[in-house]
Amino acid sequence: MRHPEKQSLRLCGGKRSPTRLRKILCHNLAVLVHETHELGIDPVFWQNAAEMRYVSILALLSFLISASHDPPPSQKQQQQSTTSPHPPKTDQRGTEKTPLVVKINSPTKTQEEAAHEAEDRNEKSANDRKLVDFTGYLVIATAVLAAIGFLQLIVFGIQSYYLRRTVIAATDQSEAMERSIKEANRLASAMEKAIVPIALSAESAEKSIRLQEAALRQWIETDNWKSEKAQVLANRNVSLMITFEIANRTKMPMTLKTVYMSANGEALSSGILYLLAPNKTYPIKLPIMLRGDKAEAWRQDKLTFAITGSVAYTDAFDSLREDHFGCICLCGLSGTVFSAYPGILSEKGRTTE
Repeated sequence: MRHPEKQSLRLCGGKRSPTRLRKILCHNLAVLVHETHELGIDPVFWQNAAEMRYVSILALLSFLISASHDPPPSQKQQQQSTTSPHPPKTDQRGTEKTPLVVKINSPTKTQEEAAHEAEDRNEKSANDRKLVDFTGYLVIATAVLAAIGFLQLIVFGIQSYYLRRTVIAATDQSEAMERSIKEANRLASAMEKAIVPIALSAESAEKSIRLQEAALRQWIETDNWKSEKAQVLANRNVSLMITFEIANRTKMPMTLKTVYMSANGEALSSGILYLLAPNKTYPIKLPIMLRGDKAEAWRQDKLTFAITGSVAYTDAFDSLREDHFGCICLCGLSGTVFSAYPGILSEKGRTTE
């Protein structure tokens, strides 16, 4: 390889001048850049920013100095025409003697360098293929993502459509519910206004029913309590016969079923099936046997005992009812007196099951 500085001097005609020095410098830089790329060298011109600024300042100063010492071309031609009596020489640049392009023969590479270079090229081509494959995969993935995004856009559109329909339906339903609530309130107000006369009519009907029940209610009464003449037996016992009447003081007939009586510790039950008309009576006889001390008290006019009983009957509506009766009996040789029995507190006309 020829020395770059000598080639540059030949290119410039062998004379050193500021302009030619600049050309030499540019040519050397061009050769340096060409060889750097040809040999695959990673150039490092400076290590930090300070060096870069220093080199830049030096290059700028050298350029300014050379430009200030170099006269313009018109003055050079005038000086040459005045000082030189000989005709000017023709420019030989671009001929075979001084060619513009210099052929640089690259040094021969060793087998190891060639193999290393071939390995680098193969590795670069493999990396390029991988990059192409990766780019293809990336394109496919991008297309898939775009398709998914398009499908999602369609799904979102369908969802928004149905959501809008749902909102519209809900709005219509709420309006219908509001109308129904207003109608229900109106009906409630009307019913509330109608309840007052209904309540009054119901109260009147209830009073009327009570009056009718009071008018149709039936009960029994006992009346005409009497004692027939007592009989003194041989064993000094005394036999009494007490009679009374069961009266129907109501305006409807009733059917007597059973009469139960209890007096002086003795009980008597009698079954009756008798239709008792209104304001009619039915006679009842009650035999009583006095023994021992009670017979002696009767002789002394000091015998007192209670007579209680009940009457079961069916009223005019065929409902079974039961009424109680009773009295106090004070009897002796001089006669018998009957008075009301305060223990009878049951209501007349009580319904029995």
